[in-house]
Amino acid sequence: MARGPQRQRRRRPERARRAGWWGYVVAAAAAAVVVTVLISVGALTRGDGGGGGGGGPVVLPSPRPTGIAREAHVLGSPDAPVTVLEYADFQ
Repeated sequence: MARGPQRQRRRRPERARRAGWWGYVVAAAAAAVVVTVLISVGALTRGDGGGGGGGGPVVLPSPRPTGIAREAHVLGSPDAPVTVLEYADFQ
């Protein structure tokens, strides 16, 4: 009768090992679902106005110059707070 319980003891750890792997798989899947839900909720409740529907003022682009000034190499107001120097070769 000693052999019967020994065989059951050998089988139980094998089943426990299999059940342990399934436990890890289920835990990993549950963690992935939780992370996905947290990211989705965070993206939906974030108030940075990235949706494009912000109530800020609409800024229209200024018209582009149509050509190169022949008589002066300066565009814009001479009293502007910022000066931009551009060196370019049009060849």
